[in-house]
Formats: sequence, structure tokens, C-alpha cells
Amino acid sequence: MEVEVRNLTKKYDNHLAVDDISFSIETGKIYGFLGPNGAGKSTTMNILAGCLAATNGQVLIHNHDIFEEQKEAKRHIGYLPELPPLYLDMTPKDFLVFVSEIRCVPKAQRLMDVSKIMNRTGISEVANRLIGQLSKGYRQRVGIAQALIGNPEVIILDEPTVGLDPAQIIEIRELIRQLGKDHTILLSSHILSEVSELCDEVMILSKGKLVARDTPEKLGEMQKLIDSISQQELKDRVQDLKSSLEQLEDNLDRNLELYKELVLQKEMFETSEKLKELSQKQIQVAEESEKIGTDPKNQIAKQADIRKEFEALQSTFDSLDRQNSELKRDSLSDSFRDNEQKTNNELKKAEENLAKGRNSRAKKNQNEAAEKMQSMSNELNSMLEEEEQESLEESIARLRLILQNVLESSFQQERLLGLTSHIDLNDPGYIQLGSEQRMLMAGLEVMHDSLKELSKRESSIPPFLFSLFRQIDETMQSLLHQFGDRKISAILIGQRSAMTDINNLALLLSEAMSNLQRQSNMNMMSSGSCKNAKPRKGNKGKPSLKSLRQAQEQLNQQLQKMNQLGKSNGNKGEQSQQSGEQFSRLAMEQAMIRRELESYMKSVQDESGLAGEELKKITKDMDKTENDLVYKKLSNFTLERQEKILTRLLESERAEQEREKEERRESKTGIIDQESNPFQKLRYNESKRKGDDVFLREKLKFNSFFHRKVILYEHNTVK
Repeated sequence: MEVEVRNLTKKYDNHLAVDDISFSIETGKIYGFLGPNGAGKSTTMNILAGCLAATNGQVLIHNHDIFEEQKEAKRHIGYLPELPPLYLDMTPKDFLVFVSEIRCVPKAQRLMDVSKIMNRTGISEVANRLIGQLSKGYRQRVGIAQALIGNPEVIILDEPTVGLDPAQIIEIRELIRQLGKDHTILLSSHILSEVSELCDEVMILSKGKLVARDTPEKLGEMQKLIDSISQQELKDRVQDLKSSLEQLEDNLDRNLELYKELVLQKEMFETSEKLKELSQKQIQVAEESEKIGTDPKNQIAKQADIRKEFEALQSTFDSLDRQNSELKRDSLSDSFRDNEQKTNNELKKAEENLAKGRNSRAKKNQNEAAEKMQSMSNELNSMLEEEEQESLEESIARLRLILQNVLESSFQQERLLGLTSHIDLNDPGYIQLGSEQRMLMAGLEVMHDSLKELSKRESSIPPFLFSLFRQIDETMQSLLHQFGDRKISAILIGQRSAMTDINNLALLLSEAMSNLQRQSNMNMMSSGSCKNAKPRKGNKGKPSLKSLRQAQEQLNQQLQKMNQLGKSNGNKGEQSQQSGEQFSRLAMEQAMIRRELESYMKSVQDESGLAGEELKKITKDMDKTENDLVYKKLSNFTLERQEKILTRLLESERAEQEREKEERRESKTGIIDQESNPFQKLRYNESKRKGDDVFLREKLKFNSFFHRKVILYEHNTVK
């Protein structure tokens, strides 16, 4: 390689003139840098020639670093900058002899080399005229001649034809072609035809980045293809590509989160099995300790091995806690950690007692350790089952809320369609319809984000739901443009299309939720949860305080970022339309969290007859935040209120956990209800179930309006 460039970067204050470019240049070719003014061509040329230091990266000329071995590297370079460094009061001959002296050409051959170079570059006839009296074309030839002094392998020409007339441009191009037969040439230009005509390979720079590299022929074919595509078609293709990349990124994020979940579950299961095996191994060693003729040293060695295996498992416990923290799940319980400490102590005591010949005491320690390890194994298994079931129930609750909001959006879109079809363009209410359409779009975006977060822990959420959401978003974006253009017919077509897609989305969400419910029921049946006297909280699919607190925490972070962005912009006018959409979106998100909290309060009230006063205060504060966001008010007072909401939610969550602990500690006596006629009640239940089956399973034919009503009724009432 003549030249090799690795991760070259040049930064002026906060401006990146050259942004991490890498390329190599082979011997015997003409290479061209193509790009608009300000693309970074001249900066790159100056760095390659050793005239400018780089911020980062490496440049090798004939394997010599241009920054560390500058003298040796420059022997192989001839450089013509955009403005040739000529002495106007010297003749070309004197100037070239002077350059030969600087480049350490032996004195005996200087005049001979200068004469050859002048003949080669076509300046012999003006060799004794002052450079200041020469034309622009001849000056450029003198500049190229000085780059050839010392016969360098690589010649760098920065904009060699700039400022020349057409005849001079043709002459200089022909000269460059001739030079390319004996030298490797790297030239820069902003003229496509020049680079295509002269170069064997072209590198395209844009905003300091190397965006393409290919032969002129292939780049020409690409240009023809671009020219053959209309601007609108090109815009559509770019948008399709952008959507595909966003979808790919979402899928990667989702698969990564699901993978983390699977890794954690696998590690918990394997750790549980190892604890179980270690417990059984400890029992076996304890029984051997009592046998007559057992070698004490062998028993001590076995006990030491068990202790070491358990110590190795302790690092796994820490790993499980770290993974739980990353996934925002509960860490290992205090009782588990307590058993861990006790097991460690018992194993050490057992080893000490065996060493002192106290076999009976050692056996007691061994049995205690085995019991604790078995208890830890059981707790890990229970934790796995409970977390899976709780996650399912929480997912069902969230999916139900998303479905309800989608159905409400469908009714809202239908209402807007009816109003739009009868409105006059001059009616002041027309502007209001456009605003409501924008609010509807913002609400659907919040639902889309909620479903994305849910899909990161539920693999059963089908990916094509997100494609449908994106399709709805594109339709809504188009609708807003049509509202601005006041094209009623196009608006009505778009609204009908959006309503159809939203209805399809509701049906698919309903099916996805049914699948989750079936999975939850199967899990409960297989684990025997249905036989428990008291079901765990969440079995009815109500939202948990933990999930609400996490959602509120994410919302608060978004508000903090938005507030910081507003301060950095300084001028409120800069926030404009995008900021308005963000306010609408965050208001919808806060409303969803509030409704979910109200649903939780209702379920708690149904179970205990009480709904905490603290939770009521939280919902009131959330309502105030919604109003602030609707009216685009984001003050320090609003942010302080949000922090108080989060603190209260955290306190309520802890209180709920304490109540659940107390309930698990309570010992309940079975209550036997005396029925005067139990068989009659059984017959009644059987007939009632038959009626439910008719309602739930009969496939009745409804139009789209009543079909949505039925879905909403099923999920709000029956479930």
C-alpha cells in the first residue's frame, strides 16, 4: 500500500471537519476525492501531506507514520495545495532549483532533474520569465512541477483545475493523465465529470465522512438510477428504509430483553438444581460419618468439597441479584440471604467438628446445612413460578388497558369522521377537528410505546402488531397534512382507512390477550395455584403498584429531559410544533397511568372495602399534571409535584409488600359453609355456566360498531 489512513479525525472546537475516515491507496492508480465545498477534502489533503496535525487517527506513507516519521514519510510525497506556494519574483527555473535544494536533491543532478520536469510539465518555454507574469494555467503547471521534484511515488493535488479556463483545464487534465502512468495520484475536486474522466477510483466525502467508494462507471450507473427515480418515489423509498431500520432496531431491543429474561430464568433454575444436589450430597456425607470404619480424613475432604461448592454458588447468588436489578425485578429475599449465611456457618462448623472427631455434632451441622440448602432451592423454584405468573397477570392488565384505549380511539376516530363529513371549510370548528386528530395520533403513539415495553418481557406479543401501529401512524401523519391543505375528500379517505386499521388492531390485541389469559390459566392449573385457599394478589389481572411506579418514573425522566431541552434552547419559539406534540403525548401517558391507578384502587376497594387516602391524593396530583401538560406548562413546581407522586407510589408499594408479608404469616382456619340444599346450588351454577358459554362462545354477526362494543363489554365486565 502506498498510503493507508486509519480512523482519521480532525476537530476544530466543536466542528468535525474530518470524521473517523479510513481508506487505503494502491500503487499505480489515480484516485479522486469528490464532494461539495466544506466536505473535508482540503483538510484531509493537508493532513496526508503532513501540513496539518490530526485530532485522532494514523496516516502511513510507505509504512512511515506521517506524524512520527515526518521527514522520511515526506520523501515519498509531492503536494500541490489549492493555492500553489509560488514566489512571484522568481523564474520557474530558479524556483524549481530552490525547491530541489530544500528536498535534498544532490547538487550535481539538480539542473538535469529540473530540465526534465520542465519539459514534462510544458513550462520550458517560460523557464526564464517571472512567475508573477505567467498566466493562471502556467502557474498551475509550475505548482505541479514543484510537486514532482525528488520523483515522489505519491502526488497529492488539491483542486488542480480550480480557476482555470476551459482550454487550460483540458491541458492540466491531460498532464495529470500522463503523470498517472509513473506515479500514484490522489486529487480532489467538486466536479463529478472531472473525477469520472480522470480517476480509476472515486471516494465521496460528505460532512467529513467517507460515504462511498467505487469506480466512476458504477457511480455513474447509480447516478442514472437516482435520476430515473422521481423525487417523491425516492422520498418514499427512503422513508420505507427508515421504517425498516426502526423496526429492526425495535426487534433487536425486544429480543435482547427477552434473552436477558431467559438467561436469568435458566441461571435460577440451574442454581436451584445445584442447591438440591448439594443438599442430597450433604445428607449422604452425614450418613457416612456415623458408619463404623469410615476414614475421617476422607470425610473431612468430602465436607471441604461441599463447602467450596457452596461458596462457588454464593457468587452466583450475587449474579442473580445483579440481573434482577437490571431487569427491575425483586432481588433475592432476606430469608434466602439469611439461609445462605446460616448454611455457610453450619458447613464450617461441620468441618471443624469432623476435624476434632465430634461426629455427632458434625452430623447435626450437616443435616442443618442440607435442610437450609433444600429450603433455598425450594425458594428459588417458588420465585421462578411466582414471577412468571405475576408477570403474566401484570401483562394481561396492561394489555387490557391498551385494548380499552385502542377501542376508545376507534370510537373517537369514528366521531371525527362523522363531524368532518358535514363540516364547512370556513367553519371555525375545522381547526378544532385538526387538533383533535393530532391528539388522537399522540394517544396512539403512547399505546404503541406501552406495547413495545410490554413486548420486551412477553414473547407471545406478535411482531406484526407494531407494523400495524406504524401503518396507522403513517396514515395519521398524512391526515394532518391533508388537514393543513384543506382537502376534505382526502381527509375522509384517510380517516376511514385509519378507523379500519384501528379496528383490526383492536381485534388482534383482543386475540393476544386471550392467548395470555389461556397461558396464565394453564400455569395456575399446572402449579396447583387454583387450589390455594387465598389467591395471590394480581390473579384478577389488576395492575400492580410496582408497574405503575416504574411507568411514572419513566414519565418523570422524560419530563426532566424535556425541561432541560427547553432551557438549552432558550427561546420558547424554537420548541414549536414538535414540543406541542411532546406535551400532548406526555399528557396522554400521564392519563393512562392515572386510569390504571384508579383501576387498582377500585380492585383494592372491592377486596378490602378500603381505598387508601394516599392513593387518592396521588390521582389528584396526576390530574393536575395532565392539565399542566395539556396547556403546555412545565415549571419547577410541576417537576416537584412529579417527584412527590413518585415518592408516594414507592411508599404505597412498600406498604403493600408489608401487608402481603403479614397476610402470609397469618394462620387461617378453614370455614365450612353449611348449605341447606347444596345440590340445588350446584344445579344453579351449572345452568349459569351454560348461559356463560352461550354468551362467550356463540359467534354472532355484528356490524363494526357493535362488534367493538361487545369486545369492550367482555373485557370490562366479564373478565
